[in-house]
Amino acid sequence: MEAFHARSSPLDLVFHDGKAVPAKYKNGAFVSRHGANSIDPNRPNGNNGFDVVFIPFNKNGKSGPMEEFATGFPGPNVSDRTGAKAKFRPVGVTEAPDGSLYVTDSTSGRIWRIAYTGN
Repeated sequence: MEAFHARSSPLDLVFHDGKAVPAKYKNGAFVSRHGANSIDPNRPNGNNGFDVVFIPFNKNGKSGPMEEFATGFPGPNVSDRTGAKAKFRPVGVTEAPDGSLYVTDSTSGRIWRIAYTGN
């Protein structure tokens, strides 16, 4: 999956220190992708942002493949994932002292807290 094309609009990132997350999310970066106001016709399946992605890094600092981490921000009724109808749009992402993530939203003004509760 391609991480950063012109219409995905990556706006912020945080290198997570690994507290309170599963091992697969240690040593990597979380990136907020705001999305565009129009879809790219060459990307019919979306991938236009509106999410938070994770990019792992190995011990030598080389990045691995990007993966979607938090999705669904446009809302359930936005089939084309266009910004004009998106309910929420991620802007900022940061790590809280307890290891959870905060994601800010430019459409509604919300701050989302994403925490791993474990089993």
